[in-house]
Amino acid sequence: MIENKKTKEQVRDDLAHLNRDPNIVPLVRDYVGSLGRMQKLLRETWADFVKEWDDLINSSVERYESKFKMGCVRLSAVGRDADKRVVESVSVFGGIIKRRQLLETKCAFLDKVSTA
Repeated sequence: MIENKKTKEQVRDDLAHLNRDPNIVPLVRDYVGSLGRMQKLLRETWADFVKEWDDLINSSVERYESKFKMGCVRLSAVGRDADKRVVESVSVFGGIIKRRQLLETKCAFLDKVSTA
């Protein structure tokens, strides 16, 4: 970092006066732990809302597959104007639910990383 000209001059001077490399591991752990606590708080706060959307998407896919007797890769939510013209469309993927659940499980421990 001392040689990196993008590092602030004061930081480079401070590092130059140290007799050893600074141990940043506790700082990184605290940072990751803080991110984990924020993720956990958001997951808990939004849990009911996310479940409602998961259920809506899953039931829509199930209704489609039941009616047309075929698998479904994606659905589209469509907004129409007063004349029934499509004015907005967004794809809805059931796979995104599985991906979110996987990431939620994968990141569940992050709030415990902190040293504090």
